[in-house]
Amino acid sequence: KVDLSTQLKNVVIYPCPFNNAISLYFSATELEDDVQVELYNALGQLVHRSVFTAVDKIQKIATSHLAAGVYQLNIIQNGEIQSVKLIK
Repeated sequence: KVDLSTQLKNVVIYPCPFNNAISLYFSATELEDDVQVELYNALGQLVHRSVFTAVDKIQKIATSHLAAGVYQLNIIQNGEIQSVKLIK
C-alpha cells in the first residue's frame, strides 16, 4: 500500500507527492486560532503564504505554477510550527 498523505499533529496533507494542488485537512474537532501556512522551495524562498480561519477544516493550495522539486510546508498555529518536506 502506498500512503499518499502525510500526517502532522491535527493535520493531514495530501497527495504526496503533489502536482497541481496540496490539500490540507485539519482533523482537530475545534481549532482555536487561525492557521498560517507557508510553502518554501529548496532554496528557502517563500513561494506561498496563506492564513485560514479556525472554522475552515479543508483547504487547497494551488501549486500548478511551481516547478518540480522538494518543498517545505510550515503550518503555524498558537505559536507552534510544524514542518514537513513535500515533493512535486
